[in-house]
Amino acid sequence: RHWLFGHLPLLVDRRGFEDRINRFLRESGKARILRLDALYRQEILLTHPETAMHVYKTAEPKGAGYRHLKPWLGDGLLLSTGKRWARDRRLLTRGFHFDILRGYLPVYKEAVAVMLDQWTQISRQGNGEQVNVSASSKLLTLDIILRCIMSFESNCQGGKERTTHVLEYLEAVLGITKCILTRYMSPLQQSDFLFRLSENGRDFYHYRDISHRTSKEVIDERRKYLDSAGGLSEGDQEELLKSASSRKYLDFLDILLTVRDEDGQGLSDQEIQEQVDTFLFEGHDTTASALQWTLFYLAKYPELQEKCRHEVQQILKDSDSEEVCYEHLSQFHYLTQF
Repeated sequence: RHWLFGHLPLLVDRRGFEDRINRFLRESGKARILRLDALYRQEILLTHPETAMHVYKTAEPKGAGYRHLKPWLGDGLLLSTGKRWARDRRLLTRGFHFDILRGYLPVYKEAVAVMLDQWTQISRQGNGEQVNVSASSKLLTLDIILRCIMSFESNCQGGKERTTHVLEYLEAVLGITKCILTRYMSPLQQSDFLFRLSENGRDFYHYRDISHRTSKEVIDERRKYLDSAGGLSEGDQEELLKSASSRKYLDFLDILLTVRDEDGQGLSDQEIQEQVDTFLFEGHDTTASALQWTLFYLAKYPELQEKCRHEVQQILKDSDSEEVCYEHLSQFHYLTQF
C-alpha cells in the first residue's frame, strides 16, 4: 500500500491486481473482507459467500461507481430508489412469471444451436483454430436478450446477413460496456467534465445516442402496432401464456407497453426505454460471465462434467422428448448445483 496513492497502482493494473489479491487470499486463508483505498474511491471485496449474503439482503443504495451508468440507463430498475423503485418492481414482476419464462425456451435453444454449429465448423476445419469462448458467450447472451426483451432479430452471432442498422446497434451496446469499464479504472475520468473531454467519453456518448435511438425506434414501432391492433389486453396476454408450447411468447417490451398500476397509469416512453436498456445491460454481460466460468470449470474437472452429462442423458432417456424441455429443468439437481 502506497503512503499517498493507497492501493491505486493495484486498481489501475487490473491483471496484476487480481494476481496479487488471489495470492493474498491463498496465503491468509481466513480473510472475508478486503478494503482497498485509492485517491478517488474505496473498494470493499467480499471473499466469502456468508459475508456476501448479508450485503445482498440489504436495500442500501448502489455504490458511487454505478453513477457511470446513469447517462445510459437513467432511472431503470438497477439505479432507481425509493418509491420509483418500488413501483417499477411491482409493475415488472409479471415479466418474470414462470409461464412467461417458459415461452422463451425455444429462443434459448435456437440461439445455442447457432453457437454450437459455429464451434463444430471450427473443430472440423482441423487447422488448430481456437474457439473464443468469451466472445461467443457474449454474442449468445446478447442474441437471446435482444430477442426476449424486444423481439429484435439481430443475428449478432452470424449465420444470417445483418443490416448496417443492426451492426451499428451491436457495436454501440458492446462499445458502451467497454467505455464504462475503461472509465471505472481511470482516476482522471471519474470527473464528469474530464470524462466528456476524453476520447473514451466521446465514444461513450456516441454509442449511448445510437443505443437510445435504436431502442426508441423499436419501442415506437411496437406501440404503433399494438395501437393499430387495439392493444394487448389482459386476456390476450393470458392467451399467449397458455400457448407456451407454440412459437408465440410475450416479450418484455409487450409487458412494459401494456402494464398498468393500481391507478391505471402505465409507463412513459422514457421509463420504458430506461427499463429496456437496463435489462439489456444486466441480462447479457453478467450471464455471459457466469456461462464462461461454468464452461471453464466443466473443462477443468472432467469427472464433474461427466456427472452433469450423465444426469442429462438419464432424464432424456426417461422422457418422450429427445430435447430438453421446460419440464426437465426442475429435474436437474446436480447440474443446477454445479
